[in-house]
Amino acid sequence: MIGKVQTWWRARSGRERWLLGGMFALIVIVLMWIVLVRPLVDMRFAARERYELAVQKLARARADADTIARLRREPVPSLGAPLDGFIAQAAIEAGFPIADVQPGGTNTATFVSDSVRPQAFFNWVYTMEHQYGLAVANLHATPNGDRTLRVQVSFRVRRH
Repeated sequence: MIGKVQTWWRARSGRERWLLGGMFALIVIVLMWIVLVRPLVDMRFAARERYELAVQKLARARADADTIARLRREPVPSLGAPLDGFIAQAAIEAGFPIADVQPGGTNTATFVSDSVRPQAFFNWVYTMEHQYGLAVANLHATPNGDRTLRVQVSFRVRRH
C-alpha cells in the first residue's frame, strides 16, 4: 500500500506536490480546529457560564443569610395575648369575617375566613409577619366566584 502511494506521489509534478501538500496541511489544520480548538473553546464558555451562575447563587445565599441573621437579631414583639386571641383581634381590626380561629398547640394558631379580598388579606399576612414577628406555617386559599378567597392560614410565633 505504501509503495503504491509513493509511486503515485513520484508521478506528480513539483507543482502538483506543492498543491497537494498545501491541501493536506489545510486539512490537518481544519481537523485540529474541529477536534481540539473548538471543544476547548466550548468548554471554556460553559465553565464561564457555570461560574457566573455560581456567583449569582452565592450572592443570593449571602443575602438570604444576612436576612436570616437580621431576623434573628430582632426581638420578637410581645403579642400581649394568646396567639389565637391576638389573631382574632387583628382580623377583626382588618375587617375580615372570621369563620374560625383555633389554637394549634404551643405558639401556633389557625385563622379561617370564608370571604376575604386577596390584596387586603395578603397585606394583612405581611403585616402579621413583619410587624408582629409571626411566621406563616401553612396557607391555603380557594377562590370564590365573587373575586374573594376562602382562606385558611396557620401562624406560628417566630423563634430565635
